[in-house]
Amino acid sequence: MAWNAILPFMTARNLRPLGRRVARFFAVATTASMLGLAWLPGQALAYGAFRAVPASGFGHAVRLRFPADATPPGAGYLFTDSCARPGDCAAGGNYTGPYPNTEALVITESAGRWARGVALHMPPGAPATIDARVDGVACPRLGTCWAVGSYGKAGSSERRLFAAREVSGHWRQARTLHLPANSAAVPNAGFGALSCTAPGSCAAVGFYMNVAGHFQAFAITERSGRWGKAIAVAPPANAQANSSAFLTAIACPHAGSCVAAGRYLSKAGASTPMGVVQHRGRWPRATPIKQPSDSAGTFTEINSLSCTGTGKCVVVGGYFVATSTLLQPLSASESGGHWTAAKRIRAVPPGAVGATVRGVSCAASGSCVAVGDYANAAGAQVPWSLVRSVSGRWSAATTVVLPSGGLTGTTEFASLTAVSCISGRCTAAGWYHTASGGQSPMAATRR
Repeated sequence: MAWNAILPFMTARNLRPLGRRVARFFAVATTASMLGLAWLPGQALAYGAFRAVPASGFGHAVRLRFPADATPPGAGYLFTDSCARPGDCAAGGNYTGPYPNTEALVITESAGRWARGVALHMPPGAPATIDARVDGVACPRLGTCWAVGSYGKAGSSERRLFAAREVSGHWRQARTLHLPANSAAVPNAGFGALSCTAPGSCAAVGFYMNVAGHFQAFAITERSGRWGKAIAVAPPANAQANSSAFLTAIACPHAGSCVAAGRYLSKAGASTPMGVVQHRGRWPRATPIKQPSDSAGTFTEINSLSCTGTGKCVVVGGYFVATSTLLQPLSASESGGHWTAAKRIRAVPPGAVGATVRGVSCAASGSCVAVGDYANAAGAQVPWSLVRSVSGRWSAATTVVLPSGGLTGTTEFASLTAVSCISGRCTAAGWYHTASGGQSPMAATRR
């Protein structure tokens, strides 16, 4: 569901996107100790035989077009993207359609040109007044992509899961997916991430409310084009009874062999990162990821995960430190089922007083590109990017310039929420506030 993609990391007062709909969901889906539910749409598989990421930064971001039925001045967000080859990508999110609808949005790029966005056709029986969004996109082959997300009646806490696929450039009607057997009678669920190793072979993770009214992590798999039922993924053994467990990131180097990450509440009440490695198609109990040494333990978000050709995976996100009310960026890595302790990323743009990383994509060589947003002393929220070398050092933190017409200076309010790199080219997606009073989807390219 990638609520982190629309959650400013500064304070709860900045919870602006999509107004009451977002505030209403946050009221349902959070606990006092997890204020600011934030979770990431997943990256498509960022694994394969492609060159190391380029040294240059992203160029100017470009504004992407809403579907024709968007309500002026428009409110649209991108939470996820995936590229089948350089210049051929898909991005997903949502936008405000005819009032009071919020529609699931997909925008495709072909040969370097972005088409106008389209609304996904929800499953049969979907409410006429709808609140829907895309939280994960994966494009394992040119012209063939998958999208996952959630939908429900506008103004309601009910959320169901859906999956849709693109065939030869056309998106087919979405279908409803089945939650675990112990889900609440009124479903309340969302996706965190999607990864596909081949057409018809995908895995996704997220969260759902169980019969006890607690949020629990799940995983769901598509094999030979058929989606199975979601299964619960147990949190670490030191989780409290109401673990508020979420899986928010996934990458699958091979079918049936995936790595996922998220967060949970420990018995001590600490918001703690967790990771889980699928083995021969089975999901074991998740294990804790040690927090950074200066973590306040009050809130941690895991936003994205990508694996390299060497079998190592990199996870990114943000956390609160004891001395600040602003999120700080973090990263951790996994290899052979073992997780390193999360560490604070020190490489941030000049003037940043807080930051978070929302998307990461790694090359086979082990180098990575990441994107997110940071806060400056004036209170602006600014998109940024950074690079991780093969040795694991984060550097080259740079600000990404908004499209023309975006709010700038102290009123800038924007984020890059996902990135997909292939053959030396990286495409990032996100959103920004416009001077006309709307919120627009945007994309930026790094060559």
